[in-house]
Amino acid sequence: MPISARAGWTLPLMAACAALTPHTGSQDLDQPFTLRRSDRPFSWRDARDCPPDVFGPAIEDVFSEALDAPVSFASPVPETLALNPSPLPAGQNVLLMDYLRAPAPEDTAGLRTLAQNFDLLVLHEWHAPKIATFRQHNPDIVVLLYKTRGFAFTNTQEAVENYNNVKQHDFVFMHDAGGAHIAWDWNGDGRLEAASPRPEVAAYQSYYYDRALASVAAGGFDGLLIDDLWTYEGVYGTPDVVEYSNAGNFDALQAAMTSYLAAGLQRTRASGLYLAGNIGWWQQPTGAGGRAGRRYMEQLDFAMQEKFFISHTTRWNTGNAWFPEINNLIREMRETGNALICHSRGDTNDRQAMLYALGCYLSITDRDGRAVFSYLDERSSSRIPPIFAEYELAERLGRPLYDVRWHSTRLCGYRQFANGYVVVNPNSTARTVPELAGLYDLGGVRVPSAGYTFPAYSAMLFFYSPVQ
Repeated sequence: MPISARAGWTLPLMAACAALTPHTGSQDLDQPFTLRRSDRPFSWRDARDCPPDVFGPAIEDVFSEALDAPVSFASPVPETLALNPSPLPAGQNVLLMDYLRAPAPEDTAGLRTLAQNFDLLVLHEWHAPKIATFRQHNPDIVVLLYKTRGFAFTNTQEAVENYNNVKQHDFVFMHDAGGAHIAWDWNGDGRLEAASPRPEVAAYQSYYYDRALASVAAGGFDGLLIDDLWTYEGVYGTPDVVEYSNAGNFDALQAAMTSYLAAGLQRTRASGLYLAGNIGWWQQPTGAGGRAGRRYMEQLDFAMQEKFFISHTTRWNTGNAWFPEINNLIREMRETGNALICHSRGDTNDRQAMLYALGCYLSITDRDGRAVFSYLDERSSSRIPPIFAEYELAERLGRPLYDVRWHSTRLCGYRQFANGYVVVNPNSTARTVPELAGLYDLGGVRVPSAGYTFPAYSAMLFFYSPVQ
């Protein structure tokens, strides 16, 4: 059936992208899959011999002064908790995380594919026997153990303990107005999965980290990722928490969670391990006027922005809100010195959604091992996340030459790299950018004199010369 071109997508480009089918299985992998580690020759540039910026001087870059200022911490970092160097490699535009998916033990080709194409794995405890295989194919891979913060009702391997074994310790739990333990449904299937402890309780902190870190050591993991780091009351429709009730200000809950993370960071740093956390609503304000994600990030080696981009239909921080949000994340990553995981969800077949998420991520990365990208296919049960050819093409951009900027006329974000540009349209309507005329898109098609038209919520990588 003939395919009609969408706005901004020429037929040659669509054909080229269709040929770049993401790998979602391993049955065809007779040879190691090395898409992101290409040795194909390419002409690299640096800032001295790079063509002039097609956008000219910065039209609107209100954050540049603040971002270039010396790093200052919102709160002191104890000397004993000096920042960990990132364990992930520097010098790459795209570092990839796999979240909770891994092939079966007998799928050796699939395990190899995962190890060779991903830098960070977050896996359940039952995947521990596969870690040796991952390290065989990628000695530098970082593997973290997933654990929820709560006490599970059924799936105890996702938690440190079954609720029925600890429910008698009433002082450990959050309570609703009726005195019941607060529980939540994290799968959205209508069934309660876990009860929520009070994270500031010292007995809970000790119990949790004793058991979680014992599992980390037993399985050969490099550290721990804690899920369900709440930033406000009412998550998943849960009732208000009696212990933290303070007229709609969630500072008490956030302070309790920060105490819990600080205790964990002391434990992991002392053991040479890494601590990561999944922060559900990063932008939630703190009592002091900051953002909860930034507050928690101070106590984490890896802070996961779960709603960086979520689902194939929902986008957060669109339009004019996009640029401040991207710059907030940049600032928070640089101020804390810790790593940011940009976790996205989408449809493997929706290349526009994937490129939009990737373009947002490329607006943040500093190539210093502290920005990680995750694109989880929500329409497939594949045990290997999609591996897109665009990941390698992003490497071919070379290093970024400046921080992301906002074009106040075109209403788009853009960033120049040594070999091209990333441009993002975060708006609900299409945008045409004539400044891109003469550059080449991902399919090797030269942008016409009229410019490139971006569909709503889209991004594209452009090069000075064809890369196909």
